[in-house]
Amino acid sequence: MDNLERAVRFSHDESILRNRIIRLLIRFDGENQNFTVEYGQDSNFVLPAQFLTDSEEAGLLDDEELAKKRQEIDKAFSKVEEFQEEPEEIHEFVRVVGVGSSLTNSLELSEGANLFFYPSGEKDAAIIILATDEEIGTLEIEPFTMDFKREFYRIEGDIGDTLEFQLSRAKALYEDWLK
Repeated sequence: MDNLERAVRFSHDESILRNRIIRLLIRFDGENQNFTVEYGQDSNFVLPAQFLTDSEEAGLLDDEELAKKRQEIDKAFSKVEEFQEEPEEIHEFVRVVGVGSSLTNSLELSEGANLFFYPSGEKDAAIIILATDEEIGTLEIEPFTMDFKREFYRIEGDIGDTLEFQLSRAKALYEDWLK
């Protein structure tokens, strides 16, 4: 969580300094869990409308169409070398369970998520949900301040399938965050 919070703080400052949209790209597709900080092409860059498609509408698109849209967005961003040369790996015993954002109004549970930071100092409100075998933790990000809220929940008792439990708990935590 410390590293993700550091990336959020850096991204916020970098968007103002560069006068560009910055994104924190968090990848969590199975074994590959990492994050990078990237900047948009120029100060006039606007997120494509198709990115703002809600998850229900996105469900109507086939995988190929979604992949194409993601590639278009990916082409618009370049890695901020000053932050890190290679993607920052998430510790092997920690799992990114999901990332929810005010921009997409959905909880991403696979592949990855984007959090955006704007030259105005605004950023996407977000919740990042991480887990180990012993606990689940949330990092909540406020849209206009540099305030962060961390919560930890101990996993106790016989929970059955760990991944299924973590996903179910992540969905409940996201729903609570939305309120």
